[in-house]
Amino acid sequence: MAILVLNATPAQIAILRAADLLPGFLVGLTAGVWVDRLRRRPVMMTADIGRALLLGSIPLVAFTCQ
Repeated sequence: MAILVLNATPAQIAILRAADLLPGFLVGLTAGVWVDRLRRRPVMMTADIGRALLLGSIPLVAFTCQ
């Protein structure tokens, strides 16, 4: 989009890409340190329940969008 519509230069694209990746690195590292200090079992159970809810929402959205 930036290349086609805004005629962005390669340097500007590199800055956009870095701006896209930076929050993920910062949040990921911070969340990793925080989760590493918690007990493993509740974290894994919460992650499994969240994954099940997200996977279960796929058919729900498919049926409601028809």
